[in-house]
Amino acid sequence: MKQDEPVLNFKGRSITEGQFNEAFGLTLKRLRGKYDYRPLTANQETGLDRKFLYDLEGGAKGASLFTLFRLASGTEATAADIVRELECILEERS
Repeated sequence: MKQDEPVLNFKGRSITEGQFNEAFGLTLKRLRGKYDYRPLTANQETGLDRKFLYDLEGGAKGASLFTLFRLASGTEATAADIVRELECILEERS
């Protein structure tokens, strides 16, 4: 962990921003099966850049709350569904 990297305390476990982004990327990958999410169609539905979507999925980028809602608008998922899935993944990794 980099000394200046932000840390989140999630249920007693320290999670770096990089670890959080990786978990969010895994969340998007899981959406593929549940909500027929694909970066190409999400690009068309949300207006988000396809490269940015692939970077999100790969854990290289983080998502803002606004982006989270844009992602949800491009699928049958709600923002709450995405956050619940992310919490499950973070708990699995704890």
